[in-house]
Amino acid sequence: MNAVNWRAEARRYAVPVLLLIFVTVGALIVRGALDDSRPAARAEPAPPGPARVRVKRAAVKFHLVESGDTLGGIAERYGTTVARLEDLNPSVDAGGLRVGQQIRLPVPTR
Repeated sequence: MNAVNWRAEARRYAVPVLLLIFVTVGALIVRGALDDSRPAARAEPAPPGPARVRVKRAAVKFHLVESGDTLGGIAERYGTTVARLEDLNPSVDAGGLRVGQQIRLPVPTR
């Protein structure tokens, strides 16, 4: 009786699987027949256009606020101004720095 159940289960799943396989293969054949694109013959290389300029992204530096830090002290340590730090960090309250807060620093130019 176990063999009968196994065969019935195999038939139950085999028919939909085979149907899906045949439909997929048929769709791929039809798609290939309808596809007009053919491999192009070797094309001439395009004439050189304007030179591409690679732009180097600026590195971003941060200072992690420690106990006792002020914007003035941070600016002095990194050779910048409080105004520049405020420009780079508009959401930072100069009078309410928190320990662990990240302050964005200007990247020195070369």
